[in-house]
Amino acid sequence: MAFCFCCFFAWNPLKAQNESSLEQVPLPLILSKGPLIQQPPAISSWEINYFYASDPKQKSGETPTAALASPSKSPTPGAGLSLLPPRRVTLSYAAPSWHALTINTGGISIEEWFNGNFRAVTAGGLPPRLLRSEHRESPIRSPFVDYGSRKFPDLDWVSPATYAGVQSTKGHKWLFFQTKDQQAWIDLETRFPVQWKKGGETRIFRQLQPPVVPLPFPPEVQRLFAQVQHDWDLLHSPIPR
Repeated sequence: MAFCFCCFFAWNPLKAQNESSLEQVPLPLILSKGPLIQQPPAISSWEINYFYASDPKQKSGETPTAALASPSKSPTPGAGLSLLPPRRVTLSYAAPSWHALTINTGGISIEEWFNGNFRAVTAGGLPPRLLRSEHRESPIRSPFVDYGSRKFPDLDWVSPATYAGVQSTKGHKWLFFQTKDQQAWIDLETRFPVQWKKGGETRIFRQLQPPVVPLPFPPEVQRLFAQVQHDWDLLHSPIPR
C-alpha cells in the first residue's frame, strides 16, 4: 500500500505524537498482519526530512524550506561535506541502481550514484568522484552513508523487544517502538517508517512516486563509470603468455 500524500500534509507527525494515545495491542496480533517494519521496495523513492532541536532556524513541525530552496552551488573551501548533518535526503531505488540527493545544513547539495558495481559522488557542481567500488577486492571506502543495502537508516533496533504499543490520533495509527534513547513510529497499515527520534534529532519519512527506470545517470557520471569499468576489466584480464 502506498503512502497517502494528502494524509501526510494534513497530519504533522511532529505534533501528533504529543496528542496521541497508546494502546497495548498484543504483539502476536500485530505480527499476524505483517512484519514490524518494511524496507524500501526495489523500485521506490523516499524523502527523509531532518529536524534538530539545536538549530534556531527550525521550529518544531516546520520544514526547513529556506535552506532547502536555494542550496549552495559550490561547497565552502575546506568544509567537510560528509560531516555536515543533512536537512533532507531524497532516495531513489531502481535495483540494483540507486541515487541519493542530500542537502546538508550548510546548504550544499550532494548527489550519490550507484550503478550496481560502482559508486560516485558529485557536490556543489564539482566533477564526479568515485566513492567506492562494490567489488570486495577494492580498497576504496567512503565516509558517506551507504544506502545500497536498501534499509532505512538507524532502524535496525526495531524489534519485538522494543515494541511499546499502537499510538493513534485523529484517525491515524502507527506502531510505536522505543529504547532508552530513541523512538520510532511505523505506519500500522504500510509498515513503513513515519518518524524517528533520538535526543534532539527528529526524522520524518515520506514515500514519493516511484522513479524512472532505469535511473537516468548524468553524462559525466556515465563516463566516469565507463572509464572505471574499463580500467577494472584491464586490471583483471588474463595476462597473455
